Amino acid sequence: FAGGDDLFLIGPWNRIIELSGYLQIRFEEYVCKNPEAHFSAGVSLQKANTPVAKMAGDTESALEASKQSGRNQITVFGETVKWREFEDLKGIAKSLEAWRSENLVNNAELFRLNRFIAMAGLEKALLAEKEIHLDDMEALKWRALFRYSAERNIGKNVKDENKKATIRKDFNQVAAWLEDYGGKLRIALWNVIYNNR
Repeated sequence: FAGGDDLFLIGPWNRIIELSGYLQIRFEEYVCKNPEAHFSAGVSLQKANTPVAKMAGDTESALEASKQSGRNQITVFGETVKWREFEDLKGIAKSLEAWRSENLVNNAELFRLNRFIAMAGLEKALLAEKEIHLDDMEALKWRALFRYSAERNIGKNVKDENKKATIRKDFNQVAAWLEDYGGKLRIALWNVIYNNR
């Protein structure tokens, strides 16, 4: 569909995500960075045989999520972020990809990050609540579990202990990203995971 100021584009998922960022930058230039002019996007991943009507509906839902959260945002992988955060998360994805391609972190550890992201996201939601139930406090353990997992698995193939310690220290940056972004870190992680399937 296209009408008024809406676009609906179909393409390879990673190229559409890149295009969304590019279009936002160009739109911002076009409107001379007018803060009253907004650019919101919703990205939906679909299998090749999905009917176009379903694609459009799911993408419209993602776009609505971007608009409901304050406009001038993008929703991808079910997470809504401001464009500045989106750019930061693209940088994080590059770091994760570099660690993966250098075999400093393996795919299993990247998949394990999904659990920590879910826990950190739940923690952020819990801390916004007035009442926290004991059963919900499981999410608060993500820091300890993350540290344990990183110590056991990061840089396994590196023989030099000093280099291994440096790699683990660098990877602990992920804990800071989890603190800052919570569930939004899924945008960076899933970008890496899907690109390496």
